[in-house]
Amino acid sequence: MKTPSSDVWFLALSLFLAAFFWYTIFLLRPLNFWAEMAGATLILGGLAAHKVRTTLGLARLWTLRAWVIGITSVLCLYSLFWLGDSLSQWLFPVSSTEISAVYFYRDEASPWVILLLLLFAIGPCEEIFWRAYVQSSLSRFFGRNTGFATASILYGLVHVWAENLMLLLAALTCGFFWGWLYRKQGELAPVIISHALWDALIFVILPLR
Repeated sequence: MKTPSSDVWFLALSLFLAAFFWYTIFLLRPLNFWAEMAGATLILGGLAAHKVRTTLGLARLWTLRAWVIGITSVLCLYSLFWLGDSLSQWLFPVSSTEISAVYFYRDEASPWVILLLLLFAIGPCEEIFWRAYVQSSLSRFFGRNTGFATASILYGLVHVWAENLMLLLAALTCGFFWGWLYRKQGELAPVIISHALWDALIFVILPLR
C-alpha cells in the first residue's frame, strides 16, 4: 500500500523540529535547560500522540508485566553503562571530563524538579515521539529492521549538538536499546517505564558522577 505523502511530510517536519529543538537546547540555550527540554519533549510527544493515539496502549502502563520488563531493562542498561564508564576511563582519560559535563545541567534545577520532569514529561514524551511515532512510521515505510535502525540512529544523532562524544555514544546506545525493546515487545508501556526510570536513575538517584 502506498504511503500518503502527507504522512511522509509530517514525519520529515517532525524530525526537523526535533533537530531544531536539540540544537536550541544544547547550543543556543536561551532558557533553563530543564524547562527547554520539558517544553520540547511535550511538544514532540503531543504531535506524535496526535498521529498514533489509537495505538499508544498507555493503559498497559499499569500492568505488572510492563513494570517487570521496564525495571529489568533499566538494571541491564545501568550495568552496561557502569561497565562502559569504567572501561572508558581506562581507555580514554578525556572521557571522564565529557561525562562530568553531562551532569553540569543538574545545577539548573532542584533534584526534585528534575526527577518529576524526567519521570512524567521528558522520558515518556521522548518514547511517544521516537518509538511510537518515528520508529513505527519508518518501520511502516521501509520495514521493521530498517525502521528500527534508522530511528535509533536519528535519536542518537540529534544529540550531536551537545558537542560531547560520550553523550552521543550514550544516546546511540540508549536509542538502539529502547528501539530493540519496543520492536521485541510490540508495545510502548515497558519502554516508557524503562526510559523514565533510567533517566531518574542516571541523573538523580545513582549518577555515574
